[in-house]
Amino acid sequence: MRYISTFDYALNLTQIVVTYEHRARGLGAAVYTARARKNFKHLGLKLGLSSVLQNQVDSGSFFLGGVDIEKTLPHGGLLQMAWARSQGAIMGTGNVLGADNSRHDGDAYQLALSQPLPFLGATVKARYMSASEGFFNPFGATITPGSR
Repeated sequence: MRYISTFDYALNLTQIVVTYEHRARGLGAAVYTARARKNFKHLGLKLGLSSVLQNQVDSGSFFLGGVDIEKTLPHGGLLQMAWARSQGAIMGTGNVLGADNSRHDGDAYQLALSQPLPFLGATVKARYMSASEGFFNPFGATITPGSR
């Protein structure tokens, strides 16, 4: 066992992802996931779509989906944009499993720019993130609902 740092050497957030299996007693509880990505090399553009739909017997359904765009810029620059939407109720979003079954209807946005400049070895970097108070992503807590 060893300590795991919150950030890596490049100050990227380190995350631990845990997966589990659940045996349902029917089709009332199910999880559906999808991810698609198209690369338009001649345009320097990548488009992506992601979604998760979780049906729960006791609390209805929860949907999380989004669109991401990545565009290469001159001199090796990169512009990234993402939009995500959460909708519905999900069990276990509080400190105690099943403690908070409130609805999580909201949107989140992210815009990131990294553009090397052709002089002095300089690079311009910018990032903007925003999430409405109702937004919730149970799969990656990198943005707090209601933050900007």
